[in-house]
Amino acid sequence: MQGGLSALPIGTILPFPLEVILIAALGLILGSFATALSYRGQRGIAWYGCGDRSFCPHCHHVLSILDLLPLLSWLFLRGRCRHCRAHISRFYPLTETVLMALCLLYYFVYGLSDPGAVVPIFFALPFLWALVVIDLRTKTLPDDLVLAVLILGGFRLVSTAFAHETLLAPLFSAMAGAVVFGGISWAAGMLVSKVTGKAALGFGDVKFFAVAGLWLGLSFLAWFCIIAGVSGLVLGVIWRWLTGEERFPFGPALIFSFCSILAFGGSLSP
Repeated sequence: MQGGLSALPIGTILPFPLEVILIAALGLILGSFATALSYRGQRGIAWYGCGDRSFCPHCHHVLSILDLLPLLSWLFLRGRCRHCRAHISRFYPLTETVLMALCLLYYFVYGLSDPGAVVPIFFALPFLWALVVIDLRTKTLPDDLVLAVLILGGFRLVSTAFAHETLLAPLFSAMAGAVVFGGISWAAGMLVSKVTGKAALGFGDVKFFAVAGLWLGLSFLAWFCIIAGVSGLVLGVIWRWLTGEERFPFGPALIFSFCSILAFGGSLSP
């Protein structure tokens, strides 16, 4: 897997400044989509096939394009709804800015010469962000969002497999990764639950383990578990300090590990 940061993105296909502007704009748009996913996912509102347009969470007025320009609308309207003047959370511009930064990060890692490798990552980011937000707030990883990441991983796998000298090698690695990642996480969760008498991993976490295995392949199992374990330990300490609860959502640690390996996997390869 290609990874690791370089001074310039690999394989630019347009003038470099233009590519940066386009990727930044894409990141802002995907960030706006991520806020909708987060809002709807927490409330059980479908984000696909329903035809519902975005609306103000306070007055429920349907928003126009002037209200939905990523980052710019929030700045121009000074963080208020144009219709009811209610305050709009800083969560929205924060999400859009973070997604823009992440898209630029992966652009600098992968470039655009192989769109099949990097474009699925771009479009997976809003689903991953929404999974983090929803898990932190509800301790659940919605199946439809996990499935979206799985499908995007499938597109990426097929695209990169056809670019590989041996078609079966990446396919086998991905299938083995999904089975082994998912199987080990399920077995480990069952073992810890029996020993401690408390629930360890939720089934949503197990599903995400399997999805991560499909994306990353079998060779990154150890690194995925190490990074997830360390970040989960840090998250658990912070969570207990802030909330007093012993049980904390593990999904954000898994997603942090997954995104880290996608960015820096080349330097972690044996």
